[in-house]
Formats: sequence, structure tokens, C-alpha cells
Amino acid sequence: MNDSFQFSGDPAKDWPELCNIWRQSDQVLSGEVGATWRTPIQHQLCLEFAEHYPDAKPLLIDQLSNPDPRLAAYAFKILIRLDVDPKDVPREVVRREEQIGIHIHSRIRATTIGEFVRDFFGDYDFESLQALYRKTQEWQEGPLAEYDRAVKNEGEQDAPPHRSGD
Repeated sequence: MNDSFQFSGDPAKDWPELCNIWRQSDQVLSGEVGATWRTPIQHQLCLEFAEHYPDAKPLLIDQLSNPDPRLAAYAFKILIRLDVDPKDVPREVVRREEQIGIHIHSRIRATTIGEFVRDFFGDYDFESLQALYRKTQEWQEGPLAEYDRAVKNEGEQDAPPHRSGD
């Protein structure tokens, strides 16, 4: 759950505000970024948008044509969580040639928004995407969270004692 964005109940109202958050990175951020595979807020907001607005397909399909290819990619990242059918995606979207960078784990893959959409339908189905998401969430909430707590506790033990009067 994110602490930086409050969903209003209206996907059309929330969309512009979310776009401002997604524009903060030059790349489209995946579910696991960096050496510790942390979920960035940009990806978390995609997951939460899909949970809050399961009937937002028309808005998201429209946003696939957003002039900013990163925002079109984020719309697609949400749309795939709503069990989108390849026939739902306008043909001109899969032909888009604007470049985007996809940041996954510790690497950035250059692609086009059209390839990003086409590759998804070639590599995944809805059930396998959900299984991958659950596995990642279990790792982040289990071993990674346990590691974070241990590091935090270790840091607190190493801190010099606070002396009153200083």
C-alpha cells in the first residue's frame, strides 16, 4: 500500500495526478527495481489503480494513445491487470514507434511502446502474470521485509546512546 497518493474514487480525476508521479522517472519502472528488487511507487500505483478501478478499461484504452509513450506504457501496465484481450488494444497502438526505457531489476531495456505491448501478448497470459505478481509480493513481504527489519534493528543497536543534557 502506498502512502503518497490517495485515490478519490474517480479514475478520470486521479489519472492526471498519477501521471505527474509517473513522469518523475525517465523510464517505465517495473515491479522490481534495483539490487533489492524493491517495488517503486510508480509500479505500486499501477497495481492499486487496477484494484480501485476494475471498470476503468475504456479510460486506459484511451490512454494507450497518450502522446507521452511512458504514460501509455503505464496505462498498459494497469490494463493487463484487468484481463485485457489483445483485440481491445487499438491497432495503431501496437504500431507506435516512440522509444521508452523499461527499468526491470538492475537494467534498463530500450524498446518502443508498440513492442512493449506486442511483447506482453507474446510472453504472458493473465494467470501467469498474476502468479508472478503473487510470488514477488510474497518475497517482498517475507524475506525482504525480514531483512529490512534486521538491518533497521542492527542500526538502532549501533547508534550511540543519547545523553540527556547534550
